[in-house]
Amino acid sequence: MLSGAKWSGTITYSFPDATSDYPTYSGGNGEPTTSGFTAVPTQIQAAINYAIGLILSYTNADIQYAGTNGADIMIAQSPAASPTAYAYYPGNYAPGGDIWFGTQYNFSLAKLGNYYFTTALHELGHAVGLKHSQETGGPANVAVPSAHDDSEYTVMSYRSYVGGSTTSGYTNEAYGYSQTYMANDILALQTMYGADYTTQSTSTVYTWNPTTGQEFINGVGQLAPGGGVGGSANRIYGTVWDGGGVDTYDLSNYTTNLSINLNPGASSVFSSVQLAYLGDGHYASGNVYNAYLYNGDARSYIDNATGGSGNDTIIGNAIANTLNGGGGNDTITGGAGNDTIIGGTGTDTAVYSGSRASYLVSYNSTTQTFTVADQRSGGPDGTDTVTGVESFQFADGTVTSAALISQLVPTVIESFGATSLVQVGSNYFFNPVGGGTG
Repeated sequence: MLSGAKWSGTITYSFPDATSDYPTYSGGNGEPTTSGFTAVPTQIQAAINYAIGLILSYTNADIQYAGTNGADIMIAQSPAASPTAYAYYPGNYAPGGDIWFGTQYNFSLAKLGNYYFTTALHELGHAVGLKHSQETGGPANVAVPSAHDDSEYTVMSYRSYVGGSTTSGYTNEAYGYSQTYMANDILALQTMYGADYTTQSTSTVYTWNPTTGQEFINGVGQLAPGGGVGGSANRIYGTVWDGGGVDTYDLSNYTTNLSINLNPGASSVFSSVQLAYLGDGHYASGNVYNAYLYNGDARSYIDNATGGSGNDTIIGNAIANTLNGGGGNDTITGGAGNDTIIGGTGTDTAVYSGSRASYLVSYNSTTQTFTVADQRSGGPDGTDTVTGVESFQFADGTVTSAALISQLVPTVIESFGATSLVQVGSNYFFNPVGGGTG
């Protein structure tokens, strides 16, 4: 992903509207002086501003707008950029960092999620130092492994889907293009410019609209996908970077069978209808993808998830998560960390990686809460607090909550001579105390 070129210090960008904004220009393809030079349409300016906002949210880069004047990154339109668009890598030479859009395509159609809009993200990626993922070169002189070389992982790939062609053009549906920089892009940008942990660094709730695909952050609507309500515009196809705080994916407004995975680099499916169609029978594996951890820093984990009314599958990550299934018959895996698992309504299952004998289980009948403590070396599943589930799935079998309670060692409440009052789960019994010859 790294071209080997990057900027240092403050980076400026501009949208020139006249050839005179380029006082000298050698080393390029004569773009400013080619007949037909023009400023890029406002829709591309909006796409570039959106992309710069993303980069600023991911990294510590300092990028400043310079109007129509000269700048490090100058974005304009010229017939010389045939047929679509290209950009120059960062560098101390006249065209260095400049982005040129051709005139054969109608870039005024750019809206979030379509080819024209994502082209702006792609070309800006070059202008700040990213190379094509399918190509060798850069400091390591390697291409991105084929399993991660497509639009699900990077906007810098020529492949719409894993294994797709790099020469016959993209096959994505009209609004089936990446709506953000993706996980590989984000990690590469952070490698060059550092990771920004101030982004959404307080408690943050992420929600999405099941119809329009629009994302909301703490209730504030973000840029909505283009195309109109109910059609391909409702695709959700992006990656979330969150710098810290207690963060929640809240899908309680969904009625579909959700698949939520909070692990870094993993994807979640909210609705099959909202999956981007990548062409040739291929769909994106998720609606929302999680960014990778940068240098293993745990601050960017997503902490919690809330399901909807469908039969959801929810998987936690390495930290302490709160996983709430909501309605439906949910399957919840806390994984590592001391998790809080809430089944909600329906018939729900908590999943553990070890055999039943590997866990110390207790039950509080007052709060109807299980405590499940992993006794294996290192406690890979942590110690979880579990409520509202009807079954526990262990590696060697599934046990209902009622059966698990009945297996617990009775707790002596009080002794009365030869008899003791014991509690098993929420039930109380009088048990004779052994002794005597009869």
